[in-house]
Amino acid sequence: MKREKKVHILEHILTQTVDEESILLDTQRELYFGLDAIGCVMWEQLERDPSVEALKEYMLAHYDVSQKELEDDLVHFLNHLVENKLIRLER
Repeated sequence: MKREKKVHILEHILTQTVDEESILLDTQRELYFGLDAIGCVMWEQLERDPSVEALKEYMLAHYDVSQKELEDDLVHFLNHLVENKLIRLER
C-alpha cells in the first residue's frame, strides 16, 4: 500500500447507515452492498479523509490489530470496493 494513494468515492454511490452497518447503493447499476460495523467505520473515515494512510493510522489508533493484519485487511477491503466499482484509487 503506497502512502500517496487516495480513495475517490464514485459520485453515483449513495450511503445509508443503519445502526452500525452501512448500505452502499450504486445508482447506475441499481445494486447495493452491505458493510459490517468495521467496514462502516472504514467507509466513514474515507468520506472524512480519502487518504489510505490516514485510514490506516486511524484504524491502528482505535483498534487492537497488528499493522500487518490491518494492512492485509485494508488491501482486501479496498480491492473489493474497486472490483465492485464503488471507489477508484488515485495517486
